[in-house]
Amino acid sequence: MADLDNLYIKVDLIAEDADLVKERNEVLVYGEGPGQLPAEGSSVCRVHLKAKEALSGLGILQKRVTVEVSMDQSLSLRLGSDVDLAIVVEEKDNVLRVPDSAVFKMNENWYVFAAKKGKASLRQIETGLEGDGFVEIISGLSEGERVIVSPGNDIEDGIKLKSTGSDTK
Repeated sequence: MADLDNLYIKVDLIAEDADLVKERNEVLVYGEGPGQLPAEGSSVCRVHLKAKEALSGLGILQKRVTVEVSMDQSLSLRLGSDVDLAIVVEEKDNVLRVPDSAVFKMNENWYVFAAKKGKASLRQIETGLEGDGFVEIISGLSEGERVIVSPGNDIEDGIKLKSTGSDTK
């Protein structure tokens, strides 16, 4: 017998990611169809305490923790449906952020290349939250500064940049 009025979504997270998840965290549920907007109103109802070992699709043995997500009553999912989830573990307003493809690690520190007066300027930065394709910048950059997205290995500090027509600073 099953209680069909209290359905939940079960997901197994890598143990390091599960450490960030708490009961009552907001969860966005993305339906099976392409381009469907996330349904809001769901939340984490239980984080299991025991990790289990599981083999990933790449053949790597990982520790996984089961997390249960309560389903908002407006979700019209069928039993056995596949969905994508985004668990909100922390939120901040009014932060400086850059695309994650602009940030790279070198000698144990995080850096970006800023475009300043037509040249690449290597900047050490302090990062904060990461997610949704962006990284929060706590220090090392100011609002309005332009960064080089996906810098190649041929870019170095002080190198002259080619103008794309949109960069007039």
